Amino acid sequence: MRISSDLEISGAILAGCVGFKYFVRRGKSDNTQEVRLLEKADDSTVTQRVVTGLPRDAREATLAAATPEHAVLVYQTSRTWPWALVDLSTAAVVQRHDMQSASDSVAVSGTHVAWHETDDDGRTA
Repeated sequence: MRISSDLEISGAILAGCVGFKYFVRRGKSDNTQEVRLLEKADDSTVTQRVVTGLPRDAREATLAAATPEHAVLVYQTSRTWPWALVDLSTAAVVQRHDMQSASDSVAVSGTHVAWHETDDDGRTA
């Protein structure tokens, strides 16, 4: 995946962006996926950091919402559909929550994460 001439990761898929910070995911040789946070500084220096704190079986991570300081990734595991709050300055998960179902709506503010989910019968939980 190529964002620009100096922002490229082979075999990666764009999972979302917050300003000029880009979340990408790619498969690894052990059949897991990793999420990286790419950033290009004002001096054109490019940094790539692995997002830490996601479970080993996290798959299909996608950016759902963001503030200038945090991003919410939603993803799938073998058991559930969690969200993870990621600190953009450290690329580390600072909070996680398992949802009953895949959420079609997530919001984040400086103090809260809100989401919509349904039960097994499709009713709002």
